[in-house]
Amino acid sequence: GGPCQVGIESTIVSVAGDDWQLLRHGMITEQAVMHVAGKPAITVATYTPKAPGQHLLHYSPRTPSQLLHDVAKIKAFVATHTNCVALLMDPVEVGCPALTIGHEPAHAAELLYAQLHQLDAMGAQHLLIQAVPDTDAWAGIRDRLQRATYGLNT
Repeated sequence: GGPCQVGIESTIVSVAGDDWQLLRHGMITEQAVMHVAGKPAITVATYTPKAPGQHLLHYSPRTPSQLLHDVAKIKAFVATHTNCVALLMDPVEVGCPALTIGHEPAHAAELLYAQLHQLDAMGAQHLLIQAVPDTDAWAGIRDRLQRATYGLNT
């Protein structure tokens, strides 16, 4: 059916009485939910998945994928490995084929899965993903990338 307007899964919130808990990050930020709820989310001491997409590993490309914190780490990895592809925020040369998602969270969310599928289809041995900013606006995308690369993040 073509590209989805939001691109990533929705934010999921559990409401019990006057309390709420963020179950899954999406493009509606925790700050926005807190504004509507009038108070911060409750936190739970034990982690038990209650909604789709809450497992530590969720939607993972077939190509072994790593989430790397900056372009320098991606370049260093490519220098010592062959047959890599990369997903970056900016169109910079990293020594392998790369696609970009930019710096606007809503646009990046629209592109995310299509870009990952395109890179996955290239048949590389390594898919390197640049980490996105650690801000509320990027939380849904960051969550998807961390789950897609669970166990391989550096």
